[in-house]
Amino acid sequence: MLAVLVASLFPPPFPFKLFVITAGVFRFSVLRFTLAIFAGRAFRFLLEGYFAVRYGSQAKQILAKYYPWIGLGVALALIVFFVARNLLKKRTESVVESLEV
Repeated sequence: MLAVLVASLFPPPFPFKLFVITAGVFRFSVLRFTLAIFAGRAFRFLLEGYFAVRYGSQAKQILAKYYPWIGLGVALALIVFFVARNLLKKRTESVVESLEV
């Protein structure tokens, strides 16, 4: 899910179809796939819309200059979030198991 979510954040020259096909090959859940694409695209287009409203005609220049870095930053933040969440979940499970013994 994380791979599809991060791939949906990147602008069009990025080979997004590769991730879509790979998700199908590995029989990824349709619901999770749809949610990942919806969340990624919604964030991307809301960010572009915010810049358009905030900066007007300069938004295109700002996005062209900084969008790859914005996308990478968001992708990195998502990866850190999911890794931290999984580590915290494992740590909590190990504490619960040790208390049960």
